[in-house]
Amino acid sequence: PHVVRENVMIQVCTELKDTVNFQTTAAVNFSTVPGSAIPMLNYVPTTARLEFSQINRRLCVPVSILDDGVITNTLSFTATLSALSPRENINPISTTVIIQNTDKITIGFSTNQYTTPEGSTLQIQVTTQSSTVLDIPVTVNIRSSDITALASKNYVSVGPQTLTFTQGNRVNNINLTTIHNNIVEGTKDLSLALTSSDPAVVLSPSSAVVKITDIDIVEVGPHNGGQTVTTDGPNATICYGITSGNLGKDATVNVTTIDGSAVAQKDYIPINIQMVFTASGSLNFCVEVQLINTTVYKNPTNFSVIITTTDDRLVIKNGIVPVVIDNSAVLTIGFDQINYNVVEGTDQSVTLCAKVLAGTLDTNITASVSTQPGSALDGQDYTGSSGVTLQLSPSQLQSCFSVVIIDDASLEDPIEVFTALLITSAPRVTVQPNMATVSIRDNDYVNITSEDTILADEGEALVTLQLVGVLGRNVTVVLYTVDQTATAPDNYHSTNVTMTFVPNGPTQQTVSIYVVNDMVSRDPLTFVAMVISTDPAVRVITQRILVTIPNNNTVTIGFTKSLYTVSEQEGVVTLCTTVTNGILGRHVTITMATSDGTALAGTDYQSTTSVLHFVGVTTACGNVSIINDQTLENKETLSAQLTTGDSRVILNPFTTNVDIIDDDIVTVTMVQTNYSVAEGQSVSVCVVKDMTTARGLSVSLNTQGITATDGQDFTGGSFVLLFDATPQNTKCVVIATLPDQSIEVPETFVVNLLPGSDYSVGNPSTSSVTINEALNVEIANDTVVGDPLFSVPLYIPLTHLFGAIQPALCYEVHGRDNVYFNLISDGGVSVNAHYQNINENLNVIDQIGIRAVDSKGSISNIRVDLTGCASSINGTTTTLYQADGILLRKYSDRVRVSVPNCGRNSIQLVMWVVCQNNQLMDPVTRNTLTIAMIKFVVARGLNLSPQSHGLIGQFWNVPVDVSIYTGPLRAGSSTAYPRYTISVVHPLSPARSFTGIKYTYTWEFDEGVCLYAGNRQAGPIYEVESPNDPVIEGSYTNYIMSDAFATDFAYTRFSPKCGAP
Repeated sequence: PHVVRENVMIQVCTELKDTVNFQTTAAVNFSTVPGSAIPMLNYVPTTARLEFSQINRRLCVPVSILDDGVITNTLSFTATLSALSPRENINPISTTVIIQNTDKITIGFSTNQYTTPEGSTLQIQVTTQSSTVLDIPVTVNIRSSDITALASKNYVSVGPQTLTFTQGNRVNNINLTTIHNNIVEGTKDLSLALTSSDPAVVLSPSSAVVKITDIDIVEVGPHNGGQTVTTDGPNATICYGITSGNLGKDATVNVTTIDGSAVAQKDYIPINIQMVFTASGSLNFCVEVQLINTTVYKNPTNFSVIITTTDDRLVIKNGIVPVVIDNSAVLTIGFDQINYNVVEGTDQSVTLCAKVLAGTLDTNITASVSTQPGSALDGQDYTGSSGVTLQLSPSQLQSCFSVVIIDDASLEDPIEVFTALLITSAPRVTVQPNMATVSIRDNDYVNITSEDTILADEGEALVTLQLVGVLGRNVTVVLYTVDQTATAPDNYHSTNVTMTFVPNGPTQQTVSIYVVNDMVSRDPLTFVAMVISTDPAVRVITQRILVTIPNNNTVTIGFTKSLYTVSEQEGVVTLCTTVTNGILGRHVTITMATSDGTALAGTDYQSTTSVLHFVGVTTACGNVSIINDQTLENKETLSAQLTTGDSRVILNPFTTNVDIIDDDIVTVTMVQTNYSVAEGQSVSVCVVKDMTTARGLSVSLNTQGITATDGQDFTGGSFVLLFDATPQNTKCVVIATLPDQSIEVPETFVVNLLPGSDYSVGNPSTSSVTINEALNVEIANDTVVGDPLFSVPLYIPLTHLFGAIQPALCYEVHGRDNVYFNLISDGGVSVNAHYQNINENLNVIDQIGIRAVDSKGSISNIRVDLTGCASSINGTTTTLYQADGILLRKYSDRVRVSVPNCGRNSIQLVMWVVCQNNQLMDPVTRNTLTIAMIKFVVARGLNLSPQSHGLIGQFWNVPVDVSIYTGPLRAGSSTAYPRYTISVVHPLSPARSFTGIKYTYTWEFDEGVCLYAGNRQAGPIYEVESPNDPVIEGSYTNYIMSDAFATDFAYTRFSPKCGAP
């Protein structure tokens, strides 16, 4: 048989069982035959023709099994085969298909929870929960079980019991009986459960809980039936218990307090607690409420204790119990002090205060106070009071009242008294102290007056005392003297006297004090007359009287000498004064001031005004500084005068003279030790002096032949150079060399400095001159300016750039040893560079000088020296200076200088001056030298004026035209680099043009090609005086400056007023 489930598709298969080779086909009919299963209800009837072959030896027919939705027993039908010819033998001819039931029915409680009171019958309903058809009956079992409810005690048990369900009976009812036991025990639970062994039954819900509610109650209340509890502490106790009913479970009540006139946390500690009655334990409990401040004085207060519950099985009886807090505390009050002191006439009244002295007050009480006369009389010395009520409270623990004090304007006993008495009727209140004494001090007095300063007369000082006021009894005062600058007995006689003033007697008394005159000229002296009294009724108005002893004695003071002599080199001369007549006993000051004669203040000496002090001495001196001016000059004279504003000082002699003797020595030296000159040319041999001369200075020189012969190779002899007053002035003698027709080796002669009467000869004193044969050869002389070039950005038309980026004009300046050249000259700024000689072929920059007009119109001189890369402004060395548009900032090896141009901060010169060691090539020997030198970078310059000049400045803001040079080259010139013709159209000079070489990049910035108008260590510049190409306006010698800050040269543009007239 085929055993299948409902709602599936099954395959019923047939097969060809012969094992022989099957060469033909065979066919049979397949059909289904009903059994207990009903076609189209339980399955789909099926027929088919099956044809077998050697290939198809097994054939299956699908048959659909249906779900009829009915719970029933197992059903079946038959599948059969029938032959179509006698040749087919079928075995077996049929097979049975058995359909197992898979339908389900849900049975369960009508709810999963039931509630019923104890002592009742509850009907429980079990029902089918789905619409499935029951073709056969199904059964379920039911039974009860305990949870908190107990069978036979709380309910009658159910089951086990079998419930049967059919198509006609789909609901079963079961009765549950609960038992009433008269005990409060709360809700009890039991459970009901369904079970079934029938596979067609699904149980849901399969269980239910039955809650048996309690219908019993118990009563709870205080043992005292809710009566008031009265206590004075420290606790209030209330007890509670079960007053009726049976308790079969734990029961909880809440006990709390609420305020009445008593306040929680002030009068008692509030409670809020839970208490539990247990079925197996005590059915009674007590609570205690702690009382606070039972020692505080106050009226009785009350609060309540309340019992509540949320348990509906508990009934509260008399749930509120009043509690009264009785008070037995005591209190002490009294006067805040037992003695009061007042001053008649000063104090208009006295305030007496009663206060709580012991205990704590928490209510209001009253007290009464009255005054009683003593030596002070009511109505005459004070205004009395009787029965004044004072009130004390928790917020006012002190209460006061005032008694008026009467000023009777009479001098009487010093102290008079009266008393005050304090009483109260409040219970438990003690008054202590209950009495206070008031003392009245008499305020009447008399005054003693006098002048506070007295000038002594010849031989005595008179001091007069005056009594002011009504005197009713004797009073005394004491007068005594005290030293100040005057001392007894040298200047006056010490005095100590007692004076008595009596009623109705004189009100004025005078004391004479003797004064001594010792003939010494001193400042006025003083001593003090002190006036005192021990009587409190006597007021000494002028207690300290200053007595002055005048002095009119004179002294005479003058210079100790009428003439002083000093040399310049000493640097200072001391002029002294002394007392020549009289006795000096005071501090005297006189003024000594210098004035010009032939000597001039600021040039030959420092103008001096000195204050000379005579303090315990008879001689005082002052110094005058002499200036060693390094100038050769004659003797010069100045004078000094004495003045004073002291009328008691006579000045004699009051003037003196000072002769300054000049000791300066002028030193002259050769500017350099070696000169070279081409045969047939002239050489300038220079001499420099080291200081200013106030008169003309003549210096003698002569020549001396060494290998050169005077008159044959040079024109020598003796020479005289005349120097003016300029310091470090250089003068030169021009010596001509003589050409000849022979080629010779270099020949030399020397120029010697000769000694003179008003100068000395320093080192070097001799210069050697080498005469070189004049050969027709190129001299490659390399000059270092920058590194080693001037680089000037130019504006060049784009069409002339030949595919390169913007180039710059680069050219070299040879310079001269110890000579300044101007680099930039503009309206408000000038830059000069100083050259030093490395060897006869090479000069480098060792100093930059900048003269600039700041934003306020003032001129500043800025210098950067190669040594230490030191920077200074106006002669003061500094590493940082910033003011009025000028910024000077020194770094380790460089200095940044920024100056405004005529105060226009947007148009500036910004220059980096760099101190470095660089490797340079000697242009003659071609040797590499490591040389310390200054390089510079002009970071901002193109924004200066188009009128700028100088070796660099004349090319700023100037357009140029560049074209390829096609002319002939100088013999021996390199063809490695193309030449260009550069035309300059300058607004201040005619058009200039020159030939240059284009290199790849400038020395400082990789920002463009460089058009060289020099040689870059070879090329077409030979002499600084006369360049072969007009690269600059004029010649280089036109740019030589006299010093670092000189601005006057042929092309100067500098103006101290920035171009203003």
